Amino acid sequence: MAKKKRAEMTPTEIIYIREKDRLWYMRTNEWRSKPENRAKKASYNLEYRNRPGIKEKLSNQNKVWRESTRGKEYRIAYEMNLYYKISQVEFYDKWISQNGKCAICRKDLPGRRDAFVDHDHHAKKSCGVRDLLCKHCNSILGLSKESPAILRAAALYIEQWNSVFHARGVKNERETTTNPVLVCN
Repeated sequence: MAKKKRAEMTPTEIIYIREKDRLWYMRTNEWRSKPENRAKKASYNLEYRNRPGIKEKLSNQNKVWRESTRGKEYRIAYEMNLYYKISQVEFYDKWISQNGKCAICRKDLPGRRDAFVDHDHHAKKSCGVRDLLCKHCNSILGLSKESPAILRAAALYIEQWNSVFHARGVKNERETTTNPVLVCN
């Protein structure tokens, strides 16, 4: 009998498989929690890794896993939790609440790789996640050291030079935009 795909299973079959997996996990953890079993497993793992050809085999398996879609998603979720202390669900909730747009320039953020988590570097424990930004706006904040004074000085500098160019008759394309915030290319 061929193994059914999850999409072809009934809800009862899915629940049965989940329960079976949960029980297996509990039994395995119970076995691993005993000190004598931990020592057995550690010695077996050491012996296995020292067999000829195993290091290359494991290295290739790890490389295939890292390059797979599931491996990449796992790494992204792990890094978000490690660096920003948020889950993928919280990330996507924030993305939906921003309508898939950058919090500063309102540019579309079509995918996970286009959205950067803006966080307060001075908050030690919670990482102070603020919003999602595009690459350019995230760079602006990072390069300015998140200093409002530097950002204001930069804005004044640009406005000063725009007025000089305007007086010379040079047209600035960015002044004609309908976006009241900022335009990123």
